[in-house]
Amino acid sequence: FGGYERVGAIDSMLRDLRAAGVKLYVCTKGLVGPVQRILEDLGLRHHFVGVFGNLGEAYGRYQYDAIVTLGPTTPAERRLLGKPAQGGWQSKDMLVMRLREEHGLDSKDQACLVEDDPEEIERARWCSRPLFVEPFYNGMDIEHFDWLKRAAGVIE
Repeated sequence: FGGYERVGAIDSMLRDLRAAGVKLYVCTKGLVGPVQRILEDLGLRHHFVGVFGNLGEAYGRYQYDAIVTLGPTTPAERRLLGKPAQGGWQSKDMLVMRLREEHGLDSKDQACLVEDDPEEIERARWCSRPLFVEPFYNGMDIEHFDWLKRAAGVIE
């Protein structure tokens, strides 16, 4: 994630957005459990209302999976595993629209999809203000943080 300083900057940005009333979600093509674990290990999970992604054996089952699932899971592990409501969404733009409806957001300017896939960005233009993050560099940086803060009215 870029080290302690970068995680601290991300934490600060997320804290500022939440203080402004922004509802934050993660929508990933990854597995919900590992994403929640990483966010928790970094001390960032509490910023997010929800995590949406793939569940279970979405990417198949391998020998490693069979080995690590031999023993019982702990309550802490079960808490991080994805639930059916966190998966099964058809596309990120449709998930954004669903969340907009759940929160009573009438305008696409009230939602933002932060994304590193140009195709997902194009698909989301009808329902949000997408923010493209170049995947081949270092992920989000201060310019992205400021863009989000301006969009949320945290800074001018």
